[in-house]
Formats: sequence, structure tokens, C-alpha cells
Amino acid sequence: MRQTAGQSAEAKLLTAAEAARRLGMGRTTFYALSDRLRARGLRFVMIPSSSGGKPTRRYVAASIDRIIADALKPEKDKEALLC
Repeated sequence: MRQTAGQSAEAKLLTAAEAARRLGMGRTTFYALSDRLRARGLRFVMIPSSSGGKPTRRYVAASIDRIIADALKPEKDKEALLC
């Protein structure tokens, strides 16, 4: 997990591999499910490359934690998540 001094818990940013590990899946599965995860609230930021290359995507750790918390809610609350 990457975090600089002064970053709040909300601002912790994860690589795709770190985000996938936190969700208990592989990176390939994470990418395959990324649209569904974004629909469930997965947030990310694009970080420009300092060398002018391709920007890097980092995932907000707090949004992953919320997805996990929602998945752990009792069954009747999960019905809304499955729609």
C-alpha cells in the first residue's frame, strides 16, 4: 500500500494488484470485474506520468473497504447489491 506523509485514510491509493489482494482475488479477475466493482462504488484516480508517458490508475482503499463491508451485510441487505 502506498501512502505519503499527510495522506488521510480516505486518500490511501492502491495498485490493481493491491486492490485485488484486498478483495481476495487475482489481478486478472479484478480487471474482469472492474465494471461491476465501479458500479458498487470502486473509486480510482489517474496519476499523470512524470515522464509524459501513460497515466497510472490507483484505487481508493476506502472505496474497497466499503464494498467489502456492504458484502458482509446480512442477506436481506444484500438483495439491493445483487440488482
